[in-house]
Amino acid sequence: MYSIIPNPHVRLYFIILLHQLIKVSLFSLGCLIFFDLTAQDYSWWNQKHNWDGVTPWEQYIKLGQKHLSPTALPPYIPALTLQNQRQELQISTGAFYNPELQTQHLQLRYYRKWANSHRIEWGITAFQRYSMTTSHRDKHFFRDEDGKGVNVGDLWIRFAHVIWTSNRFKHQLEAQAGFKTASGGGLDAGQFTDTPGYTFELSWNYHVSDHSTLNVAAGFFAYQMYDLRHRQNDGASFRSDFTWHSSIGSFSAGVSGYWGYLEIGDRPILSHVQFRPSRLGGRLSFQVVQGLLDYPYTGIQINFGFFNRLNESE
Repeated sequence: MYSIIPNPHVRLYFIILLHQLIKVSLFSLGCLIFFDLTAQDYSWWNQKHNWDGVTPWEQYIKLGQKHLSPTALPPYIPALTLQNQRQELQISTGAFYNPELQTQHLQLRYYRKWANSHRIEWGITAFQRYSMTTSHRDKHFFRDEDGKGVNVGDLWIRFAHVIWTSNRFKHQLEAQAGFKTASGGGLDAGQFTDTPGYTFELSWNYHVSDHSTLNVAAGFFAYQMYDLRHRQNDGASFRSDFTWHSSIGSFSAGVSGYWGYLEIGDRPILSHVQFRPSRLGGRLSFQVVQGLLDYPYTGIQINFGFFNRLNESE
């Protein structure tokens, strides 16, 4: 019998591959059927908001940080690191509160620096539990009927490169670029946007003394929207931090935010304070966040670092 795959070994490999593809396809089909059968009944939402049966429900939700969870589109807060640190994997647990929405989360963050001029940083909210009031759910058009649940956030990655250094005046200029993926869930509860975004920044670092550093950054932040009239929201981003290093530990305080142009609660500004005691090799740190504008939350977070590594020259 003639075969289009004459080599028996190749034919066997092809049969095994085809068998695996069939199994994966059947499994995927089963999952689709299961989720379709167990899908929620959104008739309550349709009636409450007089849905016209045509407009996608995503367009009802305002993708401004003021209306979303505190970890959805927050202004960037740099990780507080040791002066000579070049690598760390950080695990963080924390909680945010306002009278209508409370969240508890677990985040992963990785920091890596090499050649004293390049840096990469990535992070994700690996777990977030939330609970909201009925009034909060309804005024924001969310479709989570009981207002409670668990979700995973969007993955974001940030790159940085030192483009100018002055050892004489202790200045440093750094270019930063980052993006977030559309990998999060819980859009129907306003937890994460599930849309891509990107940012560019120029950061100026000034060593005020051997123990203190001032950092000021300005740039651009944009993210995709579901609104047919505005496919993208963008605005100016800014940040300022002052860090003090001592034998007790590192202390940092600052303000960060961005200024969107759609005026849909997209101008969040928040203040933050961080402390990293020298005990445990500087692995433990504490953080407090307070919203000032379009960020109606107060948050606390505890961070613990693993695989800490210092500069080989230190």
